[in-house]
Order: sequence, then C-alpha cells, then structure tokens
Amino acid sequence: MKHQNFFQFVAKDEEEAGFILGELFKDELSEILEYYQSLPDWRSRVNCSLPYLSATKKAFPLVYSELVGQSKGAQIDLQQLWAIVIEDELDDYFFEKCTTMVTNNGLLIGHNEDWDPQSSDYITILKKTVRGVTTLELYYIATLGGNSFSINSNGFVQAVNTLDHKFYQVGVPRTIFSKVLSNTTSVVDDLKKYEHIKRASGFHQLIISPQGRCFSIESTADEYLLKYPKLPFVHTNHYQSDLKKYENTKNVGGTFKRLQAGKNLLKPIMNNDELKSVLNNQADGPKESIFNEKTIAKALIDLKEMKMEVWLLRESQKGWISYPLDFLTY
Repeated sequence: MKHQNFFQFVAKDEEEAGFILGELFKDELSEILEYYQSLPDWRSRVNCSLPYLSATKKAFPLVYSELVGQSKGAQIDLQQLWAIVIEDELDDYFFEKCTTMVTNNGLLIGHNEDWDPQSSDYITILKKTVRGVTTLELYYIATLGGNSFSINSNGFVQAVNTLDHKFYQVGVPRTIFSKVLSNTTSVVDDLKKYEHIKRASGFHQLIISPQGRCFSIESTADEYLLKYPKLPFVHTNHYQSDLKKYENTKNVGGTFKRLQAGKNLLKPIMNNDELKSVLNNQADGPKESIFNEKTIAKALIDLKEMKMEVWLLRESQKGWISYPLDFLTY
C-alpha cells in the first residue's frame, strides 16, 4: 500500500526533473500563485527575490536548470515561480518548524514535519531518480525539494529544522543549500566546497551516513558549525552550539519543551514502534508537544531494516505506510 500522494519518476537531468514536477503539480502551483498574486506586496516580493535568484544561478547552475524546467512544466513565469520557491526567505517572521531525533547508533532516525496546517495539502512523498541518483523524501509542492526529510541512494539521510538568527543577507537561500546537501556523498567535502558561497540565512541540518555517523550542522547567514553529536540526539528550533549567541527568536513556542521531551523519551536502543510513540507524544499540549497542532507529517528511516515509514495528516486514516529502501546502492 502507498499513499495517494506518493509520486515517482525518472529524469535524465535536472531540467527534465523540474519539468515533470511542474507538469505534475501544475494545478497546485497555479493555485498557490493565485494566492500570492492577491497579496498587495506581490510585485515587490518578486523584485526582491531576483538578487537571490542571480546568486543561486551562479552558485548552483543545475538547481537553476531545475527551476527553469519546473517553470516550463507548470507554464508559470520563472521569476514568479522563484518568488514562491524561495519560501520564507524574505519574510520577517519566524515559524518554528520540525523535530528530529536519531538513535540506535545512528541507524534509526525520526522526524516530525511541522508547518502551517493549511500546508498539509501541499506535502507529498516523492521518489525521483535524476542522473542515476534516487531520493525518497517528504516533498513540498512549490519547492525544489530537499528541505524536509530525505534519503538518497548513496544512503545519506537529511533532516532539516528551522532556526532564526540576527543577521540575514542577499545570497543563496538556505532551502537551496539543503537541496544540494540532500544529494551528498561526503558531508565534510561538500561543506568545504560550498563554504565560500554567500548564504542568505541558515538552517539546522542533521545528516546521517549509511553507517550511522551523524553530522549536525547549525548555520547562520555567514557562519556554520559542524558537530558530531553523541547519541541518542534530538534537535528542534533553537541553536545548541556556540552560534546561539546569534539567535534572534525569543523561543516563545515549544522548541525547548519538544527538545526536553525528546531527550527524556529517547533511548539508546529502540524499535520502530517505540520511536513512533515518541513522535506521537502530546504530553505538553497542542501547541508545544512533539506531535502538535502544526505537525503535518511524521516519518522515520530505519537503515537496518531498510525502510522509510510515513504518516501524513492529509491521509491520516491510513496510518503509517512503509516504503522499502531497495534503491540504495552503497
């Protein structure tokens, strides 16, 4: 059994992948664009997004090619599509998003995807193969992907948590960096390769190798710190490294409570049902629990049993559905 909102395809390159995505989700993209065009600051938003587009095109031309393809497939002007794809990069508010945890010597990873509940209609499960590399991910329509929870065929898992810091700048959006890193085969080498590229802002990214080695990357617009956390490990929506001195949010939401709950509940060795129980925890109420009113998807990846299990709010009646990781090549 698969979710109704499960999609898969094979593409020879990034532009074809983008075209397929644009064509596949043309109706939803048109609906989202119509909403944005109704806002009074839409034209200003498009204009403000263009320097970020130039930075992305220069730094990651293959990502730009995918955007071109998606624009063609959806029949939407590229600049207007970009102003949507850039997500919250231009907004001056902070939205706490997601809880990630890892245990079992790095071989069992859980993730709750939190966002505006209305966005539940735009999250899917996507399996795509581009240039021979396959990824399976929680995928948001109207993005370029790689900004939530994913695993690539080289066996690397990535989970993304939002962070808020004091300094933002024009540069490559953090969602683009997370997309690029979702295809990693060597985290340290990729970070060195990309460290000279100006970032607009920063995420927390937890990347796990096929052998269970964990790389915790916290970043701002102009700094990042790579750590190798002790397991079990939990991350929510505030800095746990020395970069906390740049934190901008007052953390009035549930980030600290979700972190503490995860630490209290997570054990060094767990089975999948036990981890699901932690992801389902609602002990701190509807706003501040690990599973809260903003949770639109839950997922776990078991690198030992070679499967990804997913729960979608939009198809909650189906419960958890398992997807085999039979495409891994390592």
